[in-house]
Amino acid sequence: MILKSIINKAYYGTIGHISSIDDLNLLERYIVHNLPVLKEYKGIIVATNYKDLGLAVKNAQLWLKYFPECKIIDLKENRGHNFGTADLDNALFNYCKNNTFS
Repeated sequence: MILKSIINKAYYGTIGHISSIDDLNLLERYIVHNLPVLKEYKGIIVATNYKDLGLAVKNAQLWLKYFPECKIIDLKENRGHNFGTADLDNALFNYCKNNTFS
């Protein structure tokens, strides 16, 4: 089995919390460093919550810069580390359950 043949058929789902511009700068470094692998996926789905919802636009711009077709899910509420992470996971899973992927 060739791992690339599986990745090419899969979507990369990621969740995260953005609390500042510094987080976005760090995220961009992560994306750039992993770009060769991330570009192998069929698609990208991003679920994020924020300390300041005003960062949502900059987060979307960042992901769309590298993946124009990616799906962005923004949660308006951050219920902390445990519940906030569970909320993000659920948002990602619900998106996948409610959408058809070809």
